[in-house]
Amino acid sequence: MKQKAGSVLSVAITMTLLLLTNNTNAQDNIWSMYQGDANHTGYVPISLKPHNFALRWSIHFGDNKQLNPVVAADGKVFVTKLIYFNDVEQLVALDAMTGTRLWGKSFGSVFSVNPPSYGYGNVYIQTGNHSSDTFLRAYNADTGDLIFKSPHSAQWERYYAPTIYEGKVYINGGSYGGMYSFDAYSGAQDWFLNNLPQYDQWTPSVDANYAYAYLGEYDPGLYVANRLTGEIAFKINDPNFDWNGWSMNLAPMLVGNQVYTIQRGRLVKFDVHEMNISWEIDGNFSGQPSYADGVIYAISSGILTALDAETGDELWLWEAPADNLNSSIVVTDTHIFVGSQSRTYAIDRLTHNEVWTYPQSGHISMSDNALYIASKSGNLTCISYKPFSKPTAVAGGDRIEYEDVLLNAKQSFDPDGYIVSYDWRISRQDGSSAPLILSGETVSVIGLQKGFYDVVLEVTDNDGFSDTDSSVLAVIGPKPQCEYTYEDVSRAYENGYNQGKYDHTASYNKETRRLHIPTVLVDKNEVTFDLRRIGNSHNFKLKNGNTLLKKKSKALVGKNTIDGTQIRAESRITNR
Repeated sequence: MKQKAGSVLSVAITMTLLLLTNNTNAQDNIWSMYQGDANHTGYVPISLKPHNFALRWSIHFGDNKQLNPVVAADGKVFVTKLIYFNDVEQLVALDAMTGTRLWGKSFGSVFSVNPPSYGYGNVYIQTGNHSSDTFLRAYNADTGDLIFKSPHSAQWERYYAPTIYEGKVYINGGSYGGMYSFDAYSGAQDWFLNNLPQYDQWTPSVDANYAYAYLGEYDPGLYVANRLTGEIAFKINDPNFDWNGWSMNLAPMLVGNQVYTIQRGRLVKFDVHEMNISWEIDGNFSGQPSYADGVIYAISSGILTALDAETGDELWLWEAPADNLNSSIVVTDTHIFVGSQSRTYAIDRLTHNEVWTYPQSGHISMSDNALYIASKSGNLTCISYKPFSKPTAVAGGDRIEYEDVLLNAKQSFDPDGYIVSYDWRISRQDGSSAPLILSGETVSVIGLQKGFYDVVLEVTDNDGFSDTDSSVLAVIGPKPQCEYTYEDVSRAYENGYNQGKYDHTASYNKETRRLHIPTVLVDKNEVTFDLRRIGNSHNFKLKNGNTLLKKKSKALVGKNTIDGTQIRAESRITNR
């Protein structure tokens, strides 16, 4: 379809509006680029209940072009189409709640229009042709006004979505391979790294120090560049790279100092700190891996596979009931979303069972309280959900106590509901007695033996979500009375009394040098007795208000350690 210069191009859109949830609590900017963020982990930190999933809207774009992965943020969804010299509307902004078209752009008969990214109120995309007529473009997300159009070299290539980090936009580009950095506000080019193998269909991952590119022939490996200067910092070779074309079809996934890639059936873990390959697994892997909480999720032989991120050991598998899995993978705190040729599934992370499915497949994104499925046939489906927040357990922190202990969970909270149960487990670290299992927001434990204990609190909220917190309890024995046999402290009190500093007599035995202070007033100010114990020593302070009357240290034989470990205890006893 041809377009006259200066005219507005539009296409027919068919919309099915089945259920519109009135939920304005959108989560901003949680899916703003390829696989959600600059690390490309595919992780979204939310908790979900499948019974709250509902179709919000579904749109069919009338030109039937395959959709690229979408991004959504700030109440809008940004859609581009996989085209090949097709003069159609190629970039569209939609209202996330209704699916209503807000604005659109056409770039004419270009070779490629690539997936979008979002940041700083702008939408960023690359449009590809040959040589200098390839651009990184930025548009105002609200109005569609052009912010900048920055040229870069190319040679008939397709790209993944730009990676945005700290005011910069990082992209694949170059006539013979390379990587660019542009200013996200002005579009000014920061640098161009041109000595990379020539591949398309990838985007770098970025952290505070580096930009990472995983590329193949003729010098395969993980390229690590200074993100501010573009200079190569180092490279980790991949000697087992198996060429299968000049498109990478993935982005390196960055998890701390580890980078994970999939190439020709292999899942490969690069250690950036050690600058080597930690391990690789040849397991017919395909697509893009995802990550959350120490677990790698990837598709192997069409089956969802969970692997230990540290060792690569297989943890569990899930196989779709009808056909092979082949989509991107999105991971939340409670579920994994993955698709086959015809359906999208939600898998419970705890039970590893399917808990929800929908008869639409494609690229998966999550934002604005919605799951988006961008299909090959030009359908964009929006599934609404209500996120739940997990409760937070607060066990009270590490502490030193006498034999009678009060455990208090009152600082625990649930931001969107209430806590229904508090469960405590108290275990001696030496295993000499059975664990104590108790329930209640506050629980009292009487007569604990001297020693170290692990305290675990688990709270559960009204949505069925739970959280745990742990602490260490050191029990130092029975609680002492306000009676001490310490010579120096006794003398301090005796001297103070003889000098008329106290207006109330305490029990004091000069022969045994035993001091008992039931009630002490000093000019209507309290007298404090501070005991600080470090190893075998006790430090004593007797104060009249803020005036230090005596400070001494004295060894206390027989009460120096707990289970061979020196204890530092601070006890302040005030008598009025």
